[in-house]
Amino acid sequence: MPKHLLLVDDDELLRRSLAFNLEKAGYRVSMSANAEDALALAHRDAPDLWILDIGLPGMDGLEALRQYRQRANVPVIFLTARRRQFDQVLGLELGADDYVTKPFAFDLLLARLGGDDTGGHWIIAGRRVHDTLDIETSAAVGEMSQGR
Repeated sequence: MPKHLLLVDDDELLRRSLAFNLEKAGYRVSMSANAEDALALAHRDAPDLWILDIGLPGMDGLEALRQYRQRANVPVIFLTARRRQFDQVLGLELGADDYVTKPFAFDLLLARLGGDDTGGHWIIAGRRVHDTLDIETSAAVGEMSQGR
């Protein structure tokens, strides 16, 4: 069964072209243009991994990550135009597993996804990441971000 990715970006052209290429690479992709709809979609059909823009209309990607981490712990890759080191550090400290800036090469993103090691874990940016649907406390998120 293909891994399920949730792609959240308000740029429709980017969202559609990226989803098309990810599907060609063997992933199942759900899409959303905003964080609120993405959270609802993730509740109905839990993804194995999020690809999340930070600069979204309404709720931004950082807040979406905070809210989703309260009920689930799946890998998150930020895909964003925000290039400031502060944004990158903040995203990673909040629990994102990787941070890719736009513009980007699709092959780079695909390499960052890395697949899984058949033990139920993602390999993202060369690191083994647990693919677990629940966390008991937000402290677990802090431990994960400190373990980098």
